Order: sequence, then C-alpha cells, then structure tokens
Amino acid sequence: MKQSLIIRFLLSLCIFFFCSCSLIYRTELSEEEESELSLYDLVMTKVSNGKKESLVKAKQMEKYRKDEHMYAKDVSFILYDKNEAIETEGSAGFMKSEKDKLLVFSGGVSLTSYKEDVNIEAENLRVDTELEQLTSAQDDTILIEYGINEEKNTKLFIHAQTIAASGVSNTIRISGKVSGLIIVDDEDARGIE
Repeated sequence: MKQSLIIRFLLSLCIFFFCSCSLIYRTELSEEEESELSLYDLVMTKVSNGKKESLVKAKQMEKYRKDEHMYAKDVSFILYDKNEAIETEGSAGFMKSEKDKLLVFSGGVSLTSYKEDVNIEAENLRVDTELEQLTSAQDDTILIEYGINEEKNTKLFIHAQTIAASGVSNTIRISGKVSGLIIVDDEDARGIE
C-alpha cells in the first residue's frame, strides 16, 4: 500500500509540473536548437484557496518546442498537506520531461514522504504518468527506508539494484542484489511475539 501511495505521490508531482510550469534541464544542450523558454533561479509556489500546496525550486529550467521536452537542473520540491505541513519533499540533480508522459530524474534523487513514512534514494528514477509506474535504472543502487518519522523506533532499510512500482496494481518489485536491515526498539517489540 505504501508503494501505491509513493506512485500516486509521484504522479501528483507530475501533474503539478505539467499543469503549473514543467521544470527540466538538458545536460547536453543542442547547438542546433535554442530553448523556447529559459528560467534561472526559479522559485515557484502553488497556492489554492489561500493555502500553499507546493513549492518548486530549480537552478535552471529550459523548454524546447521541437521535441516537446523540458529540462531542469538542481530541482527541489515540497508538497504540503491541507494544514500546510510538509507532506512530501524531494530533490534531483536533473529532471527531464518527455512530452508530458515520462519524467526522468537523475544525478542523485531523494524522495521523502512523511505521510507514508518512507524515504527513497537512487541515482536515477523514471515515472511513466500514463502507466502509473516508477522504475529505476537497471543495476542502480536504491535505498528504501521505512520508519523515518521521529515517533517511530522501528526502522526498515532495503538496499536493492532495481525497483519497479505500479500505482495501478499496488505492487512493488525489487530485483538484483537485495539486502536489508530491520531495527526494532525494545518498546516496539513488546507487543510482537
């Protein structure tokens, strides 16, 4: 169920980017094509009914008309709940949007959902908005940490090479070399037999 919520979070983020102002940066700019739109030191806050919904920052954002791609460099974002408390935050070195259907995060990606009590770190992540899927690059190193909230004393760490999660089927597939660690506080373990 947490996997589904992570997928839904990423899809919500995608919708935010596409409806508000998508932020993507091309690491190797084409000399043949100039960007249609370039923004620097971007800070964008989305407000609804007088309350902050999200905050997006990017060092540089460019949009290209020819291939309908958008690129951003040094991207960070925060999603707020209805009480304006931070619900989810994340960052990536680079982000690319391909025709509003595929988001590719690279250069070190970190996603934290305080609501779902999970943090995911990877070098690369892809989000397919049509198929509602989150995938990592093959043989990438992924770290998934459950139990990140301060009031939780039990922690679960999963270290894997490849991850694929589906919001449609509510499944997560971890493959390649997988290892993990569970840390259980004595107080948490008292009710477990």
